[in-house]
Amino acid sequence: RGCVVVKNTFTINEMNEWNHWIQNEFQIQKQNDGFGKKKDHFSKDNLRIWHIPEKMMNPKPMIIKDQNKAEEENDDEKEEKEEEDPKKLLPQRLLVDFLTNNKMSSIIDGFLGQYHIGSLAVNEVIPNGKAQNTHTDYPPGFYNKIHIKNIFSQNHLENIMPYFSLQAGVAVTEFNKENGATEMIPFSHRIIDNDYNILPTPTTPINNDHEEKKTNKKMKTIANEGKGRPLSEIMEPFMITVISKLPKGSVIYFNRKLLHRGGENKTNKGRTAILLQAIMPFGVKMETVDHKVCMEGLDQWIHTSNTSSSTSVSSSAIENKMMSHDDDENKKQGINSDQYELLKYRFQGPSFPRDLDQSQVDEENS
Repeated sequence: RGCVVVKNTFTINEMNEWNHWIQNEFQIQKQNDGFGKKKDHFSKDNLRIWHIPEKMMNPKPMIIKDQNKAEEENDDEKEEKEEEDPKKLLPQRLLVDFLTNNKMSSIIDGFLGQYHIGSLAVNEVIPNGKAQNTHTDYPPGFYNKIHIKNIFSQNHLENIMPYFSLQAGVAVTEFNKENGATEMIPFSHRIIDNDYNILPTPTTPINNDHEEKKTNKKMKTIANEGKGRPLSEIMEPFMITVISKLPKGSVIYFNRKLLHRGGENKTNKGRTAILLQAIMPFGVKMETVDHKVCMEGLDQWIHTSNTSSSTSVSSSAIENKMMSHDDDENKKQGINSDQYELLKYRFQGPSFPRDLDQSQVDEENS
């Protein structure tokens, strides 16, 4: 059908902690720009959080209280609080666990090869928010019809791009028919030219003086092709909800070519998802990921956590241990050298392009 659902990938507690961080981030966005710059590309009603790796590895202070703890505590109670587990309520820990989750990693890596992050974002369908436009995903889903004709061949679109990436939608809150669960058209990833035909026909030329004559000529051709009913209208009766009730911590995996959308939210609560766009080795990311900032944040977190555990270790010693098989210090945070290298790869991807003039003949391709 173009998608598969795997339940119980993440625990309810993990999703509750993710949701706490997400709602805090929305509050920060609201204070900074009133959500104005973080909209969903396919719906004006949805909220987005971009650059999750950088934000979680270098988190800002929490400005909202954990609702779970707020319900447990009163002002006159628990004067002496137990020492908090350093693994709890830490954005760095949540992201590390997410990217090294064995169940999710084995599925995605088995399909793509070792994946790296093309985009990692949060999407929330706001209360009473409308459904997204039906679409395919990046890369073609973020182009218009003219660009698709200029850039992609049909063979490329139909035989290569379906394996360029794999989309994973993680249910932070329960998904159901009422709150905007993911909807899709079964087997639509097999429709020839669906990337092109699902897009609206442009009504004004693209602003590119150098290509203006060429563009105007192409637009006339495209306009003639678009006189019939749009594909989105034709396919609407076949749109179904992926699953009527999806528990927290479940994951929907789907082919990027599948026609899909976030549904309409008819409730008074937001429907929240983590959206991972996993990219095949050597594929181009959609969203910039500052891997240096991510790794600096990871190193600082490990160093701070180990130091707070009464372990005196220098930064250089920690770095050396990460590259060696002596993982005692890293294991205090549940990270060994292999996982450290995996996280580096998830953020960065393959280390190409590089200056081959400056490379050694025996240099390894890390």
